[in-house]
Amino acid sequence: MYKDATLHRRCLVLSAGFYEWRHVQVVGKSGKLLKIPEKYPYHVVMVNQPEFYMAGIWQPNTNLDTGITTDTFALITTTANTLMKQIHNSKERMPTVLPGDLAQAWLYKDLSDQEILDIANYQVASAEMKATPLHKDFLKRDNPHEEVIYEEVPELVYS
Repeated sequence: MYKDATLHRRCLVLSAGFYEWRHVQVVGKSGKLLKIPEKYPYHVVMVNQPEFYMAGIWQPNTNLDTGITTDTFALITTTANTLMKQIHNSKERMPTVLPGDLAQAWLYKDLSDQEILDIANYQVASAEMKATPLHKDFLKRDNPHEEVIYEEVPELVYS
């Protein structure tokens, strides 16, 4: 489904950070683990880069009712590094964050199938990332990136 877009319509998504939800098993009022984990939002940024690129693909999508075509995109994901495995812990994946040389190759180079796979599977190091826990209602707050400490959530281990 995405092969043609991956071969011919690769793009970069410029970002200053992204949000992920950490699933944590918590003990309920009865003293037993709840069946459904609690979800805690995190804001993830790169330590020494105010902006960074994530690999993506784009594709035109035509609404069958109106005939209007809109370009849509999807982020490429890779296996989570050790930091992101703690946060995106249900599916253990993360966006493919690309350094400058790989971003340029992803966008401009005529790549073989193997080169596309190699770049798509690039994994930025945990040490290059910082994740901040946020209030669960962070989007409604005056300062959505205000850090909060949840006593029931284990601290992240940076390795």
